[in-house]
Amino acid sequence: MSLEKIGDGKAAQGDLAGALGAYEEGKAIAERLAAADPENSQWQRDLSVSLNKIGDSQAAQGDLAGRSALRGEQGHLRAPGRRRPEQTPGGSAISR
Repeated sequence: MSLEKIGDGKAAQGDLAGALGAYEEGKAIAERLAAADPENSQWQRDLSVSLNKIGDSQAAQGDLAGRSALRGEQGHLRAPGRRRPEQTPGGSAISR
């Protein structure tokens, strides 16, 4: 089970702090993978999803400033020239 799904389950149960922790663990993994191959669009997407989940969790806890700060982190992920997932061995690195 992926950390994203664990976070989603915790959020659905009302454990927003637990959800945020799972999302942040997933983000740490996604950051390492994205840094290892910056041209891998699937890994960049996985990182973007992690940032979105963290931002949503922060907003649900009333931390709108924290959510806004993440938007700046996502800006660098939209750069052109990324390889499509089908061009990368193994496809997605983080299961959903």
